[in-house]
Amino acid sequence: MNASLAKEPTISAGQKITPFLWFDGQAEAAARFYTSIFPDSEVTRASPMIVNFRLCGLEFMGLNGGPHFKFTEAVSFFISCETQAEVDYFWDKILAGVPAEQRTVLEGLRRTIHAAAPGAEEYIGYGLAGFKLDGRPLVYFDAWKDHCAFYPASPATQEKFSDELKGLIASKGTIRFTPESPLPLALVKKLVLARVAENKAKSISQKSSTKTRTHKPKQETP
Repeated sequence: MNASLAKEPTISAGQKITPFLWFDGQAEAAARFYTSIFPDSEVTRASPMIVNFRLCGLEFMGLNGGPHFKFTEAVSFFISCETQAEVDYFWDKILAGVPAEQRTVLEGLRRTIHAAAPGAEEYIGYGLAGFKLDGRPLVYFDAWKDHCAFYPASPATQEKFSDELKGLIASKGTIRFTPESPLPLALVKKLVLARVAENKAKSISQKSSTKTRTHKPKQETP
């Protein structure tokens, strides 16, 4: 039968696509951590190989498939928050799963960023804890299995402080460090202030450019 002539089947209601996450033995632990954070969430079935769980009403499946495919930061959840209270709630929940020494470092970063950029708003974007100021992304940070990371969100700003970053593992857009060798908070303050200045300059330039484009020169009368 010609496939083009086949009738489209009646699609039943309900979730048709289930995100499938690959783990190396940690599927159930991850599922229970996720479900402890979000409302309307639970582990619905768990076996040594497959774990089914629901987050905010959305079905997920975890597979203990072994070490062949790595579970990396390339897979992340974007959490939409409408209020600062929501951000604080998720921040505290997520930090509860971070080792104590990393949690102490991240809390220090958070306080330093707030002090350097009063009025900055916290949000979760690109799977990272981030800050915005005047609607523009400012900086991000997060904790991974064997390190913490700070993201200046600007190669130019990071390059400006390249000499002070010597001794740390710094690649394009990322500064890695450990609780044993933390990123100095004085340097964090400098980076944040530089990003504030950079964003402010961009806003001024954008406004100036907009005025130039919308300005209509007077026509001379012959």
